[in-house]
Amino acid sequence: MGPSSLDTVIPIGGSLSESMAESQCVPLPAVKKNIYHGSREYFASHRPVALRTSTPTPSLKSICSLDGEVFFDQLAKPELHIGPTVPPVATVDDEGKETDALLETYGAAVGRRNRRFRTLCVVPPPSYREQLAFGDSRLAMPTKTTLGRPEPIDIVPGPTERPPAVPSLGDRILLNVKSGIIDNRQNKIRTRRKMGEGVFGRLCLRKMKKQSELPANLRQQIANTSDERPFFTYWITTVQVIICLLSVLFYGFGPVGFSRVERKELVMHTSVTLKMVSMYEPANFWLGPSHANLIRLGAKYSPCMRLEPSIWKLIEKDRRDENQTGCCIYDDGSGCFQTTEENCPSYGARFHSWSTRPPRRRPSKPQVLPLFDATYTGEKAVVEALFSGNSKYTVGPVCGQDPGMCKTPPSSPPTEWKNDLSQWPICESVYKVSAYPDHMKCKLTGRPCCLMQLGQCRIATREYCAFVQGTYHENATLCSQVHCMEDVCGMVPFLIKDRPDQASRLFISLFLHAGLIHCALTVGLQLWLLRDLEQLIGWRRMAILYFGSGVGGNMASSIFVPFLPQVGPTASLIGIQGSLLVEVYNFGDLIDTPWKAYIEHLFVILVLLMIGLFPWVDNWTHLFGFIFGLLISVVIFPYINLMDMKKDPEGYEKEQRRRKLIIAGALLILIPLTATLTYIFFWNIPIECKWCAQFNCLPFLNILIGDQHFCDNQGLELENILPI
Repeated sequence: MGPSSLDTVIPIGGSLSESMAESQCVPLPAVKKNIYHGSREYFASHRPVALRTSTPTPSLKSICSLDGEVFFDQLAKPELHIGPTVPPVATVDDEGKETDALLETYGAAVGRRNRRFRTLCVVPPPSYREQLAFGDSRLAMPTKTTLGRPEPIDIVPGPTERPPAVPSLGDRILLNVKSGIIDNRQNKIRTRRKMGEGVFGRLCLRKMKKQSELPANLRQQIANTSDERPFFTYWITTVQVIICLLSVLFYGFGPVGFSRVERKELVMHTSVTLKMVSMYEPANFWLGPSHANLIRLGAKYSPCMRLEPSIWKLIEKDRRDENQTGCCIYDDGSGCFQTTEENCPSYGARFHSWSTRPPRRRPSKPQVLPLFDATYTGEKAVVEALFSGNSKYTVGPVCGQDPGMCKTPPSSPPTEWKNDLSQWPICESVYKVSAYPDHMKCKLTGRPCCLMQLGQCRIATREYCAFVQGTYHENATLCSQVHCMEDVCGMVPFLIKDRPDQASRLFISLFLHAGLIHCALTVGLQLWLLRDLEQLIGWRRMAILYFGSGVGGNMASSIFVPFLPQVGPTASLIGIQGSLLVEVYNFGDLIDTPWKAYIEHLFVILVLLMIGLFPWVDNWTHLFGFIFGLLISVVIFPYINLMDMKKDPEGYEKEQRRRKLIIAGALLILIPLTATLTYIFFWNIPIECKWCAQFNCLPFLNILIGDQHFCDNQGLELENILPI
């Protein structure tokens, strides 16, 4: 096959890639004179979509590599559809004369000769270069070849004209996404996080030493460090956002404000009269659920995590006082309720108490025995209850409940009810009789209602309990029969009665937020500061630092201000500030002026502690979160050795020993501190601290703001928490 036997048609432009179209050189053998061209208007209006050849057409790649007799790959046999803007076809005569009109319209050409062939290099104009990547992907498909001559193919011509294909909106979006991904992979190189600088250092215009100023061993250590990805930051932030949105969706928004909000309403009292009730509830300016709902969601709240001595002293006192109560029965039969003799109206009602009843003589023969159903067991006990007034009990009676008339559970050995109302169970069923004593046949107007954050219980009406947002127990008759702390805490019931055990709140509260504004601030700080630091230390170190400083700060806060509900990763974020100080220490040789970097971080920490003096932020969480973050960072953070191990092995080993001593010193502080806080927290060691509340809210702020309740609800003065 000689070069003169080819009758070649060469496409210009088409669906080849831009890089190939700009540099493709096509050898041109001598062919017969056949120039196909026209005016500019003709070329613009006619866009052939298929090419016809009189002889088999080798691929452009094969033509460029042609040197004597070789084997070629061939174009695909199916019909050849070209892209939306394909220019016409050009051929060259025997003498190698190019058509000026064609080249002037569609690109510049440079002709050169080699020993055997003449070559035409075609460069499409910019308007066509943008279309080169959108042609038929089958142009470069290999086909079967024969020895010495390519296999002939028939290229079916398409229509000479067709309207331009307009890509849909979805195709354009998908194309932009794919182009962006390819561009990022090929061209964009992510900047590695510099040791000792970070986003905070760049914000403070921190000056770093040049690489040329550093010793060779430092440059090698920097080059060998791994470039981590912030997987933990993205995970923790996503979970926190989802939980925040769900909490607002299911619990709504609480009262908005900076102090407390008062609510008043006429509600039905146990005396069957309407009374004006006023309730004070702490406001939430973060645009989120109320404080009571945040506690049910899992906020850091010490009474739900351990047996808080001060609260349980109040609960035990209320249960002892319950033995002094009796049944207050209205003369008109409108109802009855359990209360003390002082709170029972002196007119229109009478107070029924077994401890003050006059002694009665037991009748020799009961007259009401036929009224009982003989099938019931315990008939003798019922008769004694009716006619002897339960002489063996000095407490009670209880409205709607009597140990002698209760069928389930019965007051008989070994489950005999004790002479202590706080030990009486809920009576599930009573004996059916034709006559009942007064305290059993009256209608109860009040039942136990658990309200407020301290687990207080009051005998109240259903309407009153709903107004104060309490939990109404319609099956119980005494406050000792209900467990108000479980109602206050929510989540899961306590494993042991009256033993709070929800210590997981130290961890769960890190995922919660007080509202949408709180969540937005956390997300911004984590994506700005946490993500940058994780690129240096990795997700494992970041998880240890985040949860270690968060749990440590929450535990200390629960000890010093136990009655202050707290949510959010405040302690963790303050711990990150402590870790940045450790970073400056470990990589201080890379910073031009390290002392300025220390001042910058200490200034930020001081500002955060000043913010903690306001009642919306827990300063004890700030303080201990910073301490735990600092100590944990000393132990786990990466560092560089200034000494060269090859040139100065003794100095290198000395530096390693110094580093180990620093880590050991940090552990000697961290481990005893953690053990001490754990012992105080779980063994319920009381801490008497009168000035702890002032560290959270300065007293003069009440005068400065003009609200005497501005610093309420700081967890020490029990009477200031939601007074009703």
